[in-house]
Amino acid sequence: MQLAEEQEHQQEFLKLVREAPLKAPEDTLVKYSEAKVIAIKDRHGVFRPALVKEEEEIAVPVHEVMSVYGDLRPGNIKGGDCAARVGPSHSEIRGILNKAFPPLIWRDDDKIYRRIVSIKDATHADLLEIQEKLDLHLSENKLKPTGLSEKRRKYFNQCFDELARQEIIKCIPRGLLLLRIRDEIRMSLAAYEALYLSSAAYGVRRAIKTEMEKQKVDEEYNVITNERNELLDKIEEIRNHLQDQAEKFRLNSLHAKKIFIEERDNLRRHNMNLKSQLESIVAGSSKQKE
Repeated sequence: MQLAEEQEHQQEFLKLVREAPLKAPEDTLVKYSEAKVIAIKDRHGVFRPALVKEEEEIAVPVHEVMSVYGDLRPGNIKGGDCAARVGPSHSEIRGILNKAFPPLIWRDDDKIYRRIVSIKDATHADLLEIQEKLDLHLSENKLKPTGLSEKRRKYFNQCFDELARQEIIKCIPRGLLLLRIRDEIRMSLAAYEALYLSSAAYGVRRAIKTEMEKQKVDEEYNVITNERNELLDKIEEIRNHLQDQAEKFRLNSLHAKKIFIEERDNLRRHNMNLKSQLESIVAGSSKQKE
């Protein structure tokens, strides 16, 4: 049994070494303990666990534990007055805090550092310091008091997490309720964000589809316009051909009429000549008979 637990701890440690980022996490408004070395690389280049001194336990006032604590935390005594209960132990508070606010772990050269969320209650000076840090972050990043801003939401989420941490230390049920509220707000914001992205993506898809349909209509319009222009050119060509044929027919008609008139006049003259000759012949015959 003990060997299995040691193997499990060894696997968890190896997983921690593999997943440890190379960059230290950004500073947060949530109160964390000082960074401690949890692993050191030996001369063979292998990380070995280092001894870590845990934080000292703190006393939690019994009257701060609400009557609903037993309902939210199975295994505790149910019923009775809150003042008559035994306050949560250091390990219980530590387990809830580590679950709600995972430790910050990173790797730097030959060491792996860890910062766990602080189990110490906040004082009035700590609250003022948090407020000053919040105002400083907002002013440094030039964040507006209104409108959508991911950075401003991040800082206010950290403030809310710090308040939840303080409430968990004082009263676990109230702190857990704040965490439920936090998660519900984040899920709602995530749903709204997904809905916005979906609607924006739909709008983009619709715009692309409309643009494609417009391009298709423009292409069809260009094709029809080209066909119309070709037909108009053919009509103009036929009209010009008809005009040329009509002009040619008119000229041929005039030429034929002119030839006809000339032949008619020639025939008339020839007829007149023949008539004159005939009359001369007839007149000569008459004189001879006399």
